[in-house]
Amino acid sequence: MARRLVDRRARAEEWEFQSGPLKGLGFGIGGRYVGERMIDLRNTLELPDYAVLDASIFYGRGPLRAQVNLKNLTDKEYFTGNGRFVIPGDPFTVLGQLTWNFR
Repeated sequence: MARRLVDRRARAEEWEFQSGPLKGLGFGIGGRYVGERMIDLRNTLELPDYAVLDASIFYGRGPLRAQVNLKNLTDKEYFTGNGRFVIPGDPFTVLGQLTWNFR
């Protein structure tokens, strides 16, 4: 089973079987932490810190890869902002993906 670092900004890793009957099957787990932050120029509005945990399972054979991503596994309520707006973060979400590599 091979291990690979996926994203250096958030901590995410994937593992994939390289041989045997499970070759091409893999899974990943990752998370990100965002600290408390001021979101306006006058430093009058502060958003609290949060941590989010994500996971994935995938299977690839030849040029085809199928993947299911699980975002915000703990269904953590959090907020993001840009100085003008405060936006609720995404709740627990399941995303499916099929990709075909033409190389």
